[in-house]
Amino acid sequence: MGLELDDGVQVSMNLTDYRRTSVLTAFEAVRSRAEAAGASVRESEVVGLLPQDAVTAVAQEVLAAPQLTRAQVLEARILDTLLS
Repeated sequence: MGLELDDGVQVSMNLTDYRRTSVLTAFEAVRSRAEAAGASVRESEVVGLLPQDAVTAVAQEVLAAPQLTRAQVLEARILDTLLS
């Protein structure tokens, strides 16, 4: 959904299955369409919560680090240690 604002446009979407369409894929699709229209992405915002695996998947893609796992995320490791 596109919303016209005083100083630009806001794109809003619900990403219902990050395993099917990654957060980065959705972001890059919006960026590509904005650039095709002569605009740019100033910032992005996540409203609500993201699964840890979705965040790890973004890091894998952006860092070109497909072997990166949740176990390498400090907070995840601490939580796993506390829960075991």
